[in-house]
Amino acid sequence: MATSVLCRGGLIASAIAGLALAGCAASPGGSGARPASTAAAASTAAPVTAALLPLAGYEADTSQQDAIDNAEDELTARCMHGKGFTMPAPTAAQKALQAFTAKSAQSGATQPYGITSASYAAQYGYGPPITPGSAPSHVTTAAPGTTISLGPTESAAFNIALVGYASGEPPPGQNTTKGCEGQALRQLQAGPRTPDPVGLVSQLVADSQQQAQSAPAVIRALARWSSCMAASGYQYATPMQAMTAQWPVPASQVEIATASADVSCKNRTKLVSIWLTAEAAAQRTLIQSNAVALDQIKQAYAAEISRAEAVLSGH
Repeated sequence: MATSVLCRGGLIASAIAGLALAGCAASPGGSGARPASTAAAASTAAPVTAALLPLAGYEADTSQQDAIDNAEDELTARCMHGKGFTMPAPTAAQKALQAFTAKSAQSGATQPYGITSASYAAQYGYGPPITPGSAPSHVTTAAPGTTISLGPTESAAFNIALVGYASGEPPPGQNTTKGCEGQALRQLQAGPRTPDPVGLVSQLVADSQQQAQSAPAVIRALARWSSCMAASGYQYATPMQAMTAQWPVPASQVEIATASADVSCKNRTKLVSIWLTAEAAAQRTLIQSNAVALDQIKQAYAAEISRAEAVLSGH
């Protein structure tokens, strides 16, 4: 099985879709929050976190996504058993990638304002979580879209039973999952479509991030962050600029020092709190404009989670 990973520039997260059998899940979650909507209130309001942004309430949270993934694995395994196949245990590479992406996500590296963990920065710089001499075989500095093998190649018969294609992957231009995986998905979703078939929530999250970056309060906070970095000898206009510099893998001492200063300056300038406050305000407006569709998505997720829990409880 293979997947695509973007392993540098702090943007470690993205395409773990091919790891359902390894139990990988990286969906954000939580419920809606009501942080202050002005920069002045940002310093006194309760801390805002990415998991508590309003749009997070329209997706499965981490534990719910785990239930969905585990139920999908269970249904797939039952179907494959009925066809005479036994699902292989996750490979060491698949397990390593699961731990790798989880640690990366916890660092804040997937957010537009970059890493927020001082301990992560002190150990790994901007990413990925690799120390000298310990890089797992599947981690590379290859460009986005590179295919990396995560396990042994299965037989054509096994792949046809699993996904409906002898190669194990749909042909170019075709993304329909067939076989036992497709059957499991349809059973959990009670139909051929996902709870959010057009990716509305993801699009609205991206829109809110773009709006937040342009908010006057965020622009002022970015300027203060940049000045703070300059005082330590680092010339960057934004955290993203620092994060996406051509850093080596694993992180050098220069990168670690830069990333550590970055996190320290974020804390001093309250950049993340101000950014998330602006992002939350943008999301509340977007939710109002897309209320009907978002309510349908929320109900669809609730139904899928209920079906997943029933599968796992043996019903």
